[in-house]
Amino acid sequence: MDAAENLGLTVFHAGTTLKDDTLVSNGGRVLAVMAMESDFETAASVAQKGAAMIKFEGAFYRKDIGFRVVSR
Repeated sequence: MDAAENLGLTVFHAGTTLKDDTLVSNGGRVLAVMAMESDFETAASVAQKGAAMIKFEGAFYRKDIGFRVVSR
């Protein structure tokens, strides 16, 4: 997450918890990555790159969010 946040992205936690001072997944949709850019297409692309940087066992991220807006 540090790499994504270092790019200026915001990472929201939804399904995380601390266990022995370590951030761990608590199930479900765990994180959301948000980018602020001058246009939606760039923001979506930057947020996708940030999401790809976050790795943990069993992690996956959706690549289809915002595709309808970008394809207009």
